[in-house]
Amino acid sequence: MEVNRRVKKSTLTIWVISFLTLFIVCAFVTLTYLAPASSIEQVIQSVLHYDPNDMIHYVNVTIKFPRILGALLVGGSLAVGGAVMQGITRNYLASPDVVGVSSGANLGLTIAYTISLGTNTYLTNLTFSMIGAAISTCIIFAISSRIRGRESGVKLLLAGTALGTLFSSISTAITLWSYTEQGAGIYLWNNSGLLGIRWIGIGVLCVGLVGVVIAFCIAGKLTVLSMGEETAISLGQNVKRTKLLGVISVVFISASCVSVVGNIGFIGLIIPNIIKMGVGEDYRKVVPYSALFGSMLLIIADVISRLINMPVETPVGIVTSIIGIPIFLYLINSKKAKGVF
Repeated sequence: MEVNRRVKKSTLTIWVISFLTLFIVCAFVTLTYLAPASSIEQVIQSVLHYDPNDMIHYVNVTIKFPRILGALLVGGSLAVGGAVMQGITRNYLASPDVVGVSSGANLGLTIAYTISLGTNTYLTNLTFSMIGAAISTCIIFAISSRIRGRESGVKLLLAGTALGTLFSSISTAITLWSYTEQGAGIYLWNNSGLLGIRWIGIGVLCVGLVGVVIAFCIAGKLTVLSMGEETAISLGQNVKRTKLLGVISVVFISASCVSVVGNIGFIGLIIPNIIKMGVGEDYRKVVPYSALFGSMLLIIADVISRLINMPVETPVGIVTSIIGIPIFLYLINSKKAKGVF
Protein backbone atom coordinates (compact mmCIF):
# COMPACT_ATOMS: atom_id res chain seq x y z
CA MET A 1 0.00 0.00 0.00
CA GLU A 2 2.76 2.38 1.03
CA VAL A 3 4.78 1.39 -2.03
CA ASN A 4 1.83 2.16 -4.34
CA ARG A 5 1.35 5.52 -2.68
CA ARG A 6 5.01 6.38 -3.21
CA VAL A 7 4.86 5.29 -6.85
CA LYS A 8 1.78 7.44 -7.47
CA LYS A 9 3.41 10.39 -5.72
CA SER A 10 6.57 9.99 -7.81
CA THR A 11 4.55 9.72 -11.01
CA LEU A 12 2.59 12.85 -10.14
CA THR A 13 5.81 14.71 -9.35
CA ILE A 14 7.20 13.74 -12.75
CA TRP A 15 4.02 14.96 -14.43
CA VAL A 16 4.16 18.28 -12.56
CA ILE A 17 7.81 18.82 -13.48
CA SER A 18 7.14 17.85 -17.12
CA PHE A 19 4.16 20.17 -17.44
CA LEU A 20 5.98 23.04 -15.73
CA THR A 21 8.89 22.61 -18.13
CA LEU A 22 6.56 22.60 -21.13
CA PHE A 23 4.71 25.62 -19.75
CA ILE A 24 7.94 27.61 -19.44
CA VAL A 25 8.99 26.59 -22.96
CA CYS A 26 5.58 27.51 -24.41
CA ALA A 27 5.48 30.86 -22.61
CA PHE A 28 8.97 31.58 -23.93
CA VAL A 29 7.94 30.62 -27.49
CA THR A 30 4.80 32.77 -27.30
CA LEU A 31 6.65 35.83 -26.06
CA THR A 32 9.76 35.63 -28.22
CA TYR A 33 9.30 33.43 -31.31
CA LEU A 34 5.70 33.85 -32.45
CA ALA A 35 4.96 36.95 -34.49
CA PRO A 36 6.01 39.58 -33.96
CA ALA A 37 9.23 38.13 -32.60
CA SER A 38 10.92 39.97 -29.75
CA SER A 39 13.95 39.42 -27.59
CA ILE A 40 13.91 38.69 -23.87
CA GLU A 41 15.24 42.21 -23.28
CA GLN A 42 12.28 43.67 -25.20
CA VAL A 43 9.85 41.58 -23.18
CA ILE A 44 11.37 42.83 -19.94
CA GLN A 45 11.43 46.41 -21.22
CA SER A 46 7.75 46.08 -22.16
CA VAL A 47 7.01 45.53 -18.48
CA LEU A 48 9.47 47.90 -16.85
CA HIS A 49 9.50 50.74 -19.38
CA TYR A 50 6.36 50.39 -21.46
CA ASP A 51 6.28 52.67 -24.50
CA PRO A 52 2.89 52.59 -26.30
CA ASN A 53 4.53 54.01 -29.43
CA ASP A 54 6.89 51.03 -29.65
CA MET A 55 5.10 48.36 -31.74
CA ILE A 56 6.86 45.45 -29.96
CA HIS A 57 5.99 46.85 -26.52
CA TYR A 58 2.39 47.45 -27.60
CA VAL A 59 1.92 43.90 -28.93
CA ASN A 60 3.55 42.32 -25.88
CA VAL A 61 1.44 44.25 -23.38
CA THR A 62 -1.93 44.33 -25.15
CA ILE A 63 -1.93 40.97 -26.97
CA LYS A 64 0.72 38.49 -25.80
CA PHE A 65 0.55 39.03 -22.03
CA PRO A 66 -3.27 38.84 -21.82
CA ARG A 67 -3.24 35.81 -24.13
CA ILE A 68 -0.91 33.85 -21.83
CA LEU A 69 -2.78 34.94 -18.71
CA GLY A 70 -6.09 34.13 -20.40
CA ALA A 71 -4.88 30.61 -21.28
CA LEU A 72 -3.91 30.06 -17.65
CA LEU A 73 -7.27 31.28 -16.34
CA VAL A 74 -9.45 29.48 -18.90
CA GLY A 75 -7.57 26.17 -18.75
CA GLY A 76 -7.48 26.09 -14.97
CA SER A 77 -11.11 27.15 -14.60
CA LEU A 78 -12.44 24.59 -17.10
CA ALA A 79 -10.50 21.77 -15.41
CA VAL A 80 -11.86 22.79 -12.00
CA GLY A 81 -15.40 22.97 -13.44
CA GLY A 82 -15.00 19.41 -14.73
CA ALA A 83 -13.77 18.21 -11.33
CA VAL A 84 -16.79 19.75 -9.59
CA MET A 85 -19.26 18.14 -12.02
CA GLN A 86 -17.59 14.75 -11.64
CA GLY A 87 -17.65 15.07 -7.85
CA ILE A 88 -21.34 15.97 -7.68
CA THR A 89 -22.63 13.52 -10.29
CA ARG A 90 -20.13 10.76 -9.33
CA ASN A 91 -19.57 10.27 -13.03
CA TYR A 92 -16.08 10.14 -14.54
CA LEU A 93 -17.41 11.35 -17.89
CA ALA A 94 -19.17 14.48 -16.63
CA SER A 95 -17.79 17.88 -17.58
CA PRO A 96 -19.40 21.19 -18.62
CA ASP A 97 -18.75 20.63 -22.33
CA VAL A 98 -19.75 16.95 -22.46
CA VAL A 99 -23.10 17.29 -20.66
CA GLY A 100 -24.21 20.46 -22.42
CA VAL A 101 -23.52 23.24 -19.91
CA SER A 102 -21.05 24.99 -22.22
CA SER A 103 -23.52 24.64 -25.10
CA GLY A 104 -26.16 26.34 -22.94
CA ALA A 105 -23.77 29.19 -22.20
CA ASN A 106 -22.93 29.40 -25.89
CA LEU A 107 -26.64 29.60 -26.78
CA GLY A 108 -26.99 32.50 -24.34
CA LEU A 109 -24.00 34.19 -25.96
CA THR A 110 -25.51 33.70 -29.43
CA ILE A 111 -28.81 35.24 -28.34
CA ALA A 112 -26.98 38.19 -26.76
CA TYR A 113 -24.98 38.73 -29.93
CA THR A 114 -28.10 38.51 -32.11
CA ILE A 115 -30.44 40.81 -30.24
CA SER A 116 -27.77 43.47 -29.71
CA LEU A 117 -26.99 43.64 -33.46
CA GLY A 118 -23.26 43.64 -32.84
CA THR A 119 -23.25 46.30 -30.10
CA ASN A 120 -22.93 43.70 -27.37
CA THR A 121 -20.43 44.16 -24.57
CA TYR A 122 -18.51 41.65 -22.46
CA LEU A 123 -21.00 42.32 -19.64
CA THR A 124 -23.94 41.51 -21.92
CA ASN A 125 -22.27 38.36 -23.17
CA LEU A 126 -21.41 37.25 -19.63
CA THR A 127 -24.96 37.86 -18.39
CA PHE A 128 -26.62 35.90 -21.19
CA SER A 129 -24.01 33.13 -21.03
CA MET A 130 -24.62 32.83 -17.30
CA ILE A 131 -28.37 32.50 -17.86
CA GLY A 132 -27.82 29.83 -20.51
CA ALA A 133 -25.33 27.94 -18.34
CA ALA A 134 -27.63 28.14 -15.31
CA ILE A 135 -30.61 26.73 -17.23
CA SER A 136 -28.62 23.87 -18.75
CA THR A 137 -26.90 23.06 -15.43
CA CYS A 138 -30.21 22.92 -13.57
CA ILE A 139 -31.64 20.60 -16.24
CA ILE A 140 -28.62 18.29 -16.01
CA PHE A 141 -28.68 18.09 -12.23
CA ALA A 142 -32.45 17.59 -12.24
CA ILE A 143 -31.93 14.65 -14.58
CA SER A 144 -29.06 13.24 -12.50
CA SER A 145 -31.16 13.42 -9.31
CA ARG A 146 -33.90 11.31 -10.93
CA ILE A 147 -31.65 8.68 -12.47
CA ARG A 148 -30.89 5.66 -10.33
CA GLY A 149 -29.39 2.28 -10.91
CA ARG A 150 -26.42 0.70 -12.61
CA GLU A 151 -26.90 2.51 -15.92
CA SER A 152 -27.28 5.96 -14.39
CA GLY A 153 -23.89 7.07 -15.73
CA VAL A 154 -24.77 6.16 -19.31
CA LYS A 155 -28.22 7.76 -19.07
CA LEU A 156 -26.81 10.98 -17.65
CA LEU A 157 -24.18 11.12 -20.38
CA LEU A 158 -26.75 10.50 -23.11
CA ALA A 159 -29.15 13.07 -21.67
CA GLY A 160 -26.37 15.65 -21.42
CA THR A 161 -25.15 14.94 -24.93
CA ALA A 162 -28.68 15.28 -26.30
CA LEU A 163 -29.17 18.55 -24.40
CA GLY A 164 -25.86 19.90 -25.68
CA THR A 165 -26.74 18.91 -29.24
CA LEU A 166 -30.11 20.63 -28.93
CA PHE A 167 -28.55 23.87 -27.67
CA SER A 168 -25.83 23.74 -30.35
CA SER A 169 -28.46 23.20 -33.06
CA ILE A 170 -30.48 26.17 -31.84
CA SER A 171 -27.32 28.31 -31.76
CA THR A 172 -26.48 27.29 -35.33
CA ALA A 173 -30.02 28.01 -36.50
CA ILE A 174 -29.98 31.46 -34.91
CA THR A 175 -26.61 32.16 -36.50
CA LEU A 176 -27.88 31.16 -39.94
CA TRP A 177 -31.11 33.12 -39.57
CA SER A 178 -29.27 36.27 -38.48
CA TYR A 179 -28.14 38.85 -40.94
CA THR A 180 -25.12 37.66 -42.90
CA GLU A 181 -22.73 40.07 -41.19
CA GLN A 182 -24.22 39.27 -37.81
CA GLY A 183 -23.94 35.52 -38.37
CA ALA A 184 -20.31 35.89 -39.38
CA GLY A 185 -19.67 37.89 -36.21
CA ILE A 186 -21.16 35.14 -34.04
CA TYR A 187 -19.10 32.51 -35.84
CA LEU A 188 -15.88 34.48 -35.40
CA TRP A 189 -16.61 35.10 -31.74
CA ASN A 190 -17.25 31.42 -31.05
CA ASN A 191 -14.12 30.30 -32.89
CA SER A 192 -11.64 33.03 -32.02
CA GLY A 193 -10.47 31.11 -28.97
CA LEU A 194 -7.55 32.80 -27.27
CA LEU A 195 -6.81 34.99 -30.28
CA GLY A 196 -9.14 37.80 -29.25
CA ILE A 197 -8.32 37.98 -25.55
CA ARG A 198 -7.52 41.46 -24.28
CA TRP A 199 -7.27 42.86 -20.75
CA ILE A 200 -11.02 43.48 -20.56
CA GLY A 201 -11.54 39.78 -21.27
CA ILE A 202 -9.17 38.97 -18.40
CA GLY A 203 -11.50 41.00 -16.18
CA VAL A 204 -14.45 38.82 -17.24
CA LEU A 205 -12.44 35.65 -16.61
CA CYS A 206 -11.70 36.94 -13.10
CA VAL A 207 -15.47 36.85 -12.50
CA GLY A 208 -15.26 33.14 -13.26
CA LEU A 209 -12.68 32.80 -10.48
CA VAL A 210 -15.63 33.12 -8.08
CA GLY A 211 -16.58 29.63 -9.24
CA VAL A 212 -13.02 28.39 -8.74
CA VAL A 213 -12.93 29.78 -5.19
CA ILE A 214 -16.24 28.05 -4.42
CA ALA A 215 -14.81 24.79 -5.79
CA PHE A 216 -11.80 25.07 -3.48
CA CYS A 217 -14.12 25.75 -0.54
CA ILE A 218 -16.30 22.66 -1.16
CA ALA A 219 -13.47 20.32 -2.25
CA GLY A 220 -13.56 18.40 1.05
CA LYS A 221 -17.34 18.01 0.82
CA LEU A 222 -17.00 16.73 -2.75
CA THR A 223 -14.69 14.01 -1.45
CA VAL A 224 -17.38 12.85 0.97
CA LEU A 225 -20.14 13.23 -1.64
CA SER A 226 -18.17 11.12 -4.12
CA MET A 227 -18.62 8.21 -1.67
CA GLY A 228 -22.37 8.38 -2.17
CA GLU A 229 -25.22 10.59 -1.00
CA GLU A 230 -26.26 8.20 1.74
CA THR A 231 -22.74 8.15 3.17
CA ALA A 232 -22.50 11.94 2.96
CA ILE A 233 -25.84 12.38 4.75
CA SER A 234 -24.86 9.87 7.44
CA LEU A 235 -21.71 11.91 8.05
CA GLY A 236 -23.81 15.01 8.61
CA GLN A 237 -23.18 16.71 5.30
CA ASN A 238 -25.81 19.00 3.78
CA VAL A 239 -25.88 17.39 0.34
CA LYS A 240 -28.33 19.87 -1.20
CA ARG A 241 -26.19 22.84 -0.16
CA THR A 242 -23.03 21.19 -1.53
CA LYS A 243 -24.75 20.50 -4.87
CA LEU A 244 -26.14 24.04 -5.03
CA LEU A 245 -22.67 25.51 -4.45
CA GLY A 246 -21.32 23.14 -7.09
CA VAL A 247 -23.95 24.32 -9.58
CA ILE A 248 -23.07 27.96 -8.87
CA SER A 249 -19.38 27.17 -9.31
CA VAL A 250 -19.94 25.46 -12.69
CA VAL A 251 -22.22 28.26 -13.91
CA PHE A 252 -19.68 30.99 -13.10
CA ILE A 253 -16.82 29.05 -14.67
CA SER A 254 -18.64 27.99 -17.84
CA ALA A 255 -20.28 31.36 -18.48
CA SER A 256 -17.10 33.41 -18.04
CA CYS A 257 -14.98 31.11 -20.22
CA VAL A 258 -17.55 30.76 -23.03
CA SER A 259 -18.31 34.49 -23.10
CA VAL A 260 -14.61 35.28 -23.66
CA VAL A 261 -13.17 32.40 -25.73
CA GLY A 262 -16.17 30.35 -26.92
CA ASN A 263 -16.31 26.57 -26.51
CA ILE A 264 -13.02 24.84 -25.70
CA GLY A 265 -13.73 21.19 -25.06
CA PHE A 266 -12.29 18.20 -23.22
CA ILE A 267 -10.10 20.04 -20.67
CA GLY A 268 -12.79 19.66 -18.00
CA LEU A 269 -13.10 15.97 -18.86
CA ILE A 270 -9.55 14.72 -19.18
CA ILE A 271 -7.58 16.73 -16.62
CA PRO A 272 -9.53 15.70 -13.46
CA ASN A 273 -9.38 12.05 -14.55
CA ILE A 274 -5.63 12.22 -15.11
CA ILE A 275 -5.22 13.80 -11.67
CA LYS A 276 -7.35 11.09 -10.03
CA MET A 277 -5.00 8.46 -11.41
CA GLY A 278 -2.29 10.08 -9.27
CA VAL A 279 -4.05 11.28 -6.11
CA GLY A 280 -7.25 9.22 -5.98
CA GLU A 281 -10.70 10.62 -5.18
CA ASP A 282 -9.56 13.21 -2.64
CA TYR A 283 -10.97 16.40 -4.18
CA ARG A 284 -8.90 18.53 -1.80
CA LYS A 285 -6.03 17.48 -4.09
CA VAL A 286 -7.98 16.92 -7.32
CA VAL A 287 -9.28 20.51 -7.47
CA PRO A 288 -5.96 22.39 -7.04
CA TYR A 289 -4.01 19.97 -9.24
CA SER A 290 -6.73 20.25 -11.91
CA ALA A 291 -6.36 24.03 -11.86
CA LEU A 292 -2.60 23.71 -12.31
CA PHE A 293 -2.63 21.06 -15.04
CA GLY A 294 -5.59 22.62 -16.89
CA SER A 295 -3.74 25.93 -17.11
CA MET A 296 -0.61 24.34 -18.46
CA LEU A 297 -2.45 22.11 -20.93
CA LEU A 298 -4.27 25.02 -22.55
CA ILE A 299 -1.17 27.14 -22.96
CA ILE A 300 0.61 24.16 -24.55
CA ALA A 301 -2.38 23.56 -26.85
CA ASP A 302 -2.40 27.26 -27.76
CA VAL A 303 1.21 27.17 -28.90
CA ILE A 304 0.58 23.97 -30.91
CA SER A 305 -2.47 25.59 -32.56
CA ARG A 306 -0.27 28.48 -33.75
CA LEU A 307 2.59 26.34 -34.99
CA ILE A 308 0.93 23.47 -36.91
CA ASN A 309 -0.32 25.59 -39.82
CA MET A 310 1.66 28.84 -39.75
CA PRO A 311 0.90 31.60 -40.46
CA VAL A 312 -2.78 30.54 -40.19
CA GLU A 313 -3.90 29.94 -36.62
CA THR A 314 -5.82 26.70 -35.99
CA PRO A 315 -8.66 27.09 -33.42
CA VAL A 316 -7.30 25.88 -30.09
CA GLY A 317 -10.53 23.92 -29.50
CA ILE A 318 -9.53 21.60 -32.35
CA VAL A 319 -6.18 20.89 -30.69
CA THR A 320 -7.79 20.14 -27.30
CA SER A 321 -10.28 17.86 -29.06
CA ILE A 322 -7.48 15.95 -30.82
CA ILE A 323 -5.79 15.49 -27.45
CA GLY A 324 -9.00 14.76 -25.57
CA ILE A 325 -10.85 12.31 -27.82
CA PRO A 326 -8.36 9.40 -27.43
CA ILE A 327 -8.36 9.93 -23.67
CA PHE A 328 -12.17 10.11 -23.71
CA LEU A 329 -12.33 6.76 -25.53
CA TYR A 330 -9.83 5.29 -23.08
CA LEU A 331 -11.96 6.40 -20.15
CA ILE A 332 -15.07 4.82 -21.64
CA ASN A 333 -13.26 1.49 -21.89
CA SER A 334 -11.33 1.72 -18.65
CA LYS A 335 -12.14 -0.37 -15.62
CA LYS A 336 -13.12 2.73 -13.69
CA ALA A 337 -15.66 3.79 -16.27
CA LYS A 338 -17.09 0.29 -16.39
CA GLY A 339 -17.42 0.45 -12.64
CA VAL A 340 -19.47 3.61 -12.92
CA PHE A 341 -21.75 2.15 -15.56
